[in-house]
Amino acid sequence: MTAWELEFILAQSREIKLEVLEDLIKKGSFGAYFEFVKVLLDAPITNGGIESEVIDALFKKHSNTGVDAAFARSEEKIMALEKK
Repeated sequence: MTAWELEFILAQSREIKLEVLEDLIKKGSFGAYFEFVKVLLDAPITNGGIESEVIDALFKKHSNTGVDAAFARSEEKIMALEKK
């Protein structure tokens, strides 16, 4: 991730950052989720970072939906391969 991208992410409002995290969980995009979380946890709160407790609570609140979405996509791929 470039310095500009990091700066852009951290400049967003807290609400936008939490919405992005929530969307990534719901879509089951865990790679992108953890990359985004790393940016937010590495940055000081005064520079746009978010507390680990807030991120943890958000993950716990929505993790089942994301896991279900990721599992459903994997299941669809397996079924498509079996049809071939």
